[in-house]
Amino acid sequence: MTILGFSLAVKDAILQLKAAWGSLVLLSGQNPLQVRICCLSGLQMYRLGRGDHLYTISEMSGLGISTVSSICQEVCQVLVNHLWNETVSTHMPQTGEEFKQKILNIEEFWQFPCCWTAIDGCHIPMKCPSGGLQACKEYHNFKNFYSISKKLDLNSHYRFVWGSYGFPGNSYDAVIFRSTDLWTRIKEGFLPVIGKTVGNVTVPPLIVGDSAFPLHTWLTKPYTNAVLAPQQRNFNYHLSRALMVTVRVLLGMHGSP
Repeated sequence: MTILGFSLAVKDAILQLKAAWGSLVLLSGQNPLQVRICCLSGLQMYRLGRGDHLYTISEMSGLGISTVSSICQEVCQVLVNHLWNETVSTHMPQTGEEFKQKILNIEEFWQFPCCWTAIDGCHIPMKCPSGGLQACKEYHNFKNFYSISKKLDLNSHYRFVWGSYGFPGNSYDAVIFRSTDLWTRIKEGFLPVIGKTVGNVTVPPLIVGDSAFPLHTWLTKPYTNAVLAPQQRNFNYHLSRALMVTVRVLLGMHGSP
């Protein structure tokens, strides 16, 4: 999302805050204090941009620490919900025709048939969390730093259709994916009964992922044999092309060229 797009989304979210909160009255000591919604959202933007402690913002704004904490949580939740609905949920296909269009797009742009989305993940670095040895172990990943795991699902046009964030860095991709709402929805019949018949097999709408994800009838991944047959190498090549949508987005999010 561009800076302009984020600014427009924030403006829309502020309108939602106004509708939800109306004329908000906060108490500072014994005196009632009328607080405008724009000031509340500005306070949270300052918190996100500077990363200052809550007590620092409390002293600057003249509000209590618990009040500042509540404001930050509420504004952040409204922003998350609004951005999710505007930039993620709107691109998730809901009908059979929408799934067919997603499949045709990936086959046209990335030459991989029967696929409607690609999934991948990355690690967000963090400081060693408190909680003793067990917490350190859970968040210490195989790349030898502490992190939180992020999983993304994208279509052929680099648009998010689903995402998950917050699992400890030491968690396996297969375990994380099985714990998400997308896995549950697919197991409950979210995917339409459409497909492409190849020989005697009908291939359903597929999600492509790397070797860390679990193999399923609707989720395919590359061959990992030590010695690959020519057909297997060709399959891996085309699957890697489809996965490039996730690689490019993740590199862009992390500031890589």
